[in-house]
Amino acid sequence: MKITPALVKVFLIVPLNIMITIPGIILWAAFKWNIFEEQNFLFSLTGGVSGLVFMVTGIYFAFRSVADLTRQGEDGTPAPWNPPENLAVKGIYRRVRNPMVTGVSFVLLGESLICGSLPLLFWFLLFLAGNLVYTPLVEERELERRFGEPYRQYKKQVPRWLPRKG
Repeated sequence: MKITPALVKVFLIVPLNIMITIPGIILWAAFKWNIFEEQNFLFSLTGGVSGLVFMVTGIYFAFRSVADLTRQGEDGTPAPWNPPENLAVKGIYRRVRNPMVTGVSFVLLGESLICGSLPLLFWFLLFLAGNLVYTPLVEERELERRFGEPYRQYKKQVPRWLPRKG
């Protein structure tokens, strides 16, 4: 993967803010204003371990999706303002259509489990709900317009959120 200024910009603006900056602000505000004083509602050894598994898996999905999309997309990025020129259907995209969103969602869920934080759980749910609406109504329509029949066939073969086996 060739690391370009555009790719660095995309990663700093989108996933890092969603996965680090916003959760940091949420935790800071929750502690400052005693929102949900019982921050450890979910935390236990099981919550911490499962949260770590979600985070590691999510980070893998996020980095792998950027690498695969950049490699296959001919210097495009995952960002809407610099989309790839080619349809990415290999690598992780062979198993799931939206690995970046899946990865970021896993990281957010993992953070909420590790921290035992209801506000972080609400942030995860808000992010997930936004993508459940945005992806089929906006993103997929734009991909169908840009790539046509190859994208429609790809949609029939590859699940939107959770990876298929094989």
